[in-house]
Amino acid sequence: MNSKYEIEKSVEGIEISRENCSSLKEISILPGLCRADYKSPLNRRDISWYDENILNPMIKEGKISDGSNSPYDDRKMRYDSSSFSNSKLTIKLGHITFLDVIEKKKRTRDETQKLTRLGKRYFNDPYAFFGRNLGVTGIILTSDRRIIVGERQVQKDIYDGLLQGIAGNVDYQENPSMISLKKEMIREINEEVGISLEEIADLKILGLFSDPKMNGDDLDFCYLVKINIPQFYFLSEAWKKNVKEREHKKFISIKNYPSLQRMIKEEKMREKSEIIFSTLGALESIIQEDFY
Repeated sequence: MNSKYEIEKSVEGIEISRENCSSLKEISILPGLCRADYKSPLNRRDISWYDENILNPMIKEGKISDGSNSPYDDRKMRYDSSSFSNSKLTIKLGHITFLDVIEKKKRTRDETQKLTRLGKRYFNDPYAFFGRNLGVTGIILTSDRRIIVGERQVQKDIYDGLLQGIAGNVDYQENPSMISLKKEMIREINEEVGISLEEIADLKILGLFSDPKMNGDDLDFCYLVKINIPQFYFLSEAWKKNVKEREHKKFISIKNYPSLQRMIKEEKMREKSEIIFSTLGALESIIQEDFY
């Protein structure tokens, strides 16, 4: 285990890593369990019950928005579990709200540990009382073979100022089976740096990484995104003309594999992180051949 990130495992105990996902022919999304309520731990956790008894009442009471009366949809997707079968990865997702995300960021370490113990006690699952909102992160590989990462610029965010790939939450779907992680990644790339589907040459899975500081209550599915655009697009700040909202202050270019390895080594030696956990995990999954 790396102290700054963890590679998530399937229910079979297999790491969801680049190596183990390299031969996948399909990723399937199915309905999974929603977050357990520590005040009423015996409540059902399936999506239909959660939506009817938790999610929809909160919308009616104005505690959260479904996006119909505000710019944002406060409904989010919760990572439940994954399983490998032959050349297929099946991911189960449930529902949560943005309030779960806010609560997670305000929790103390002791409170997080308490929820972990409760999860093991009631469900034999240390994550049962966690929101585990799933995100996607893309590490850009330009046409001139440079790795691109950016300095995050989101006020009042625990990751503000850290280095990160192109990242965002997986959009809510009433039926999780309608979700495509690749499409989510492509959407984020278009929103954050103005790159369209036609300019993306390839997407390779780098893994599913979680944040040990959150006891796994924050995790991203990561891709290496090869594009048909040179590094100049990012370093000249031409990307800023093609986006509405800027989530990055600037981008930096990593020119080769030795430079990447030095960057990773320096990050691991720091007490205070300068690279977001999932971006670090993704960067460490890049191989020398990617630069050729």
